[in-house]
Amino acid sequence: SFQFVSNIRIADLHFENPVVIPCGIGSNHIVINLDGRIVSCPMDVDEIGIDPDLDILESCQSFTPSYVTQKGAERECLYCQWFPVCAGGCPVTNSRINRNPGSKSPLCEFYRFIIPAYIDLLGKKMIQENK
Repeated sequence: SFQFVSNIRIADLHFENPVVIPCGIGSNHIVINLDGRIVSCPMDVDEIGIDPDLDILESCQSFTPSYVTQKGAERECLYCQWFPVCAGGCPVTNSRINRNPGSKSPLCEFYRFIIPAYIDLLGKKMIQENK
């Protein structure tokens, strides 16, 4: 059904609204490890993190991962028609594989295949629903 297709989540792709950053890392969420330390995202759950002060909100605001402060996506990404959907991919994955959070995502070729395929499927389902 159309509802099923429109509810499919693929990686961190944003089909509903165009984006310029791939996720809310360092801006709208935090992760607290089992030992109480703060890390920037679920991908970093095994990282050391920081110890929170008594004011956990203040601690979170002071903690900004290095890949958030670095420059954004590569120039090639900025000119890609699919950049508003992927925003360059996960900065943690990019950093781990390419040693640069703003580098071209290792999933770029997959994104270039799956994004138009998803849009095509969604369009076909919309047409079927209107018949």
